[in-house]
Amino acid sequence: IIKSALKGKLYKGPSKIEELDTIWAQKIVNGGFILHIRHGMREKFTGAVTAYDAIELINEDDARKTDYYRAVCLTERGILDSKLVGKTFDLTGIKVSYVVSSPSCRARETAIFAFNRIDQIEPSILHRTAQMKSQYKSLGNKLRQVIDDIPIEKGSNIVISGHGGTLSYDLKNGFGLIDIDETDQIDRRLETGIVVIERKDGKYIARHKFYSINSIANSLIELPINNTGLEKF
Repeated sequence: IIKSALKGKLYKGPSKIEELDTIWAQKIVNGGFILHIRHGMREKFTGAVTAYDAIELINEDDARKTDYYRAVCLTERGILDSKLVGKTFDLTGIKVSYVVSSPSCRARETAIFAFNRIDQIEPSILHRTAQMKSQYKSLGNKLRQVIDDIPIEKGSNIVISGHGGTLSYDLKNGFGLIDIDETDQIDRRLETGIVVIERKDGKYIARHKFYSINSIANSLIELPINNTGLEKF
């Protein structure tokens, strides 16, 4: 136990969540999973934001070029955090074989800024609150069908660039992608939070939730102890 000189508190080592983050961060480096990423930050609009998502999809808009882009696209912070996802994956050796994205501007931009690619755009990834309740089941089942059709390559992962409010809604309603949820409140995560999903024997198991990309960075990126040229500053 080490006493902090700054705060006068006792450091008791990593928490259980931090230990699990480290274990699962290493597992996704080894590959073989589906990573559901919540998009980067957008402006915190209230009220009609879900209608803008629906309009963007129906009109096939490039929302970044519309007058409602602030409701559905990434903020400057969201762009930076999405780039951070890509840099973290590169630095830690997390491989991505396929990127499937929600059609929403913020999800598409997250995929592009993080991975410089989108292999497939899929409307069923869009958060359920932008959809009619009568469509929840058909869209949830479509999402599962889409992921079923994507092979998982050895040593690599599939990325779903999506939203909070998709997996949790489907779980509550008893259909969609996830059969077994081993996380705590699957969609309670910050922007860039990641749910690790395993496909096993025809079922999909939500194995772990990273609260944000910081959880992976803090688990895997080892900083230098010695000065390696900082005199340039």
